[in-house]
Amino acid sequence: MLKPETVGAVIALYTEDRDDFDAETIRGIIDNAYKLMDEKKHVSVKLDSIKRILEEFISQGYVQKSGDKYLVTTQGRQAFKDMWKSLDPVTEAYFAGAYAYYEAKKEEAENKQHNTRTSHRKKQQRQHHAGKKAHASSKQ
Repeated sequence: MLKPETVGAVIALYTEDRDDFDAETIRGIIDNAYKLMDEKKHVSVKLDSIKRILEEFISQGYVQKSGDKYLVTTQGRQAFKDMWKSLDPVTEAYFAGAYAYYEAKKEEAENKQHNTRTSHRKKQQRQHHAGKKAHASSKQ
């Protein structure tokens, strides 16, 4: 079962250099950490579980909801740091690795999407250029 302390520790990690986050990102990082911890027995993290814990954090004054995002309060930032500090070093390492992996996969997906658009444009340019050549040679 997912513990609020786990979610809080991951929020501390993710919001170290930002103030907001979304539930899906936190779920993705925790999910990746569980995959790293035990590749044979994968535990899937439900988004509803994350959202229930975030609702609890809202009632405690740790976060505020703003649209699809959550904003960490000053009180929450300290509470989440304390949750992070309560982790053992091995678990810390798993979550740090999972966070790095999550960010790399996100960047890879963004680059792939960008490159697909670029390659589509280049293909159109090549086809257009080939069409001009064919048109020019038919005039001769």
